[in-house]
Amino acid sequence: MSLRILIVGYGRMGRTVERLCDSYGCEVVERLDIHNNADGEGI
Repeated sequence: MSLRILIVGYGRMGRTVERLCDSYGCEVVERLDIHNNADGEGI
């Protein structure tokens, strides 16, 4: 079972975390950014 990650904010750091996930055995299950979480509903 891999570590499941939710990325809040998809700026430079969020994209870097996603890119490195496979190397560390992690899985990005969701990304929340201004387009799909405008009012903070996903948190």
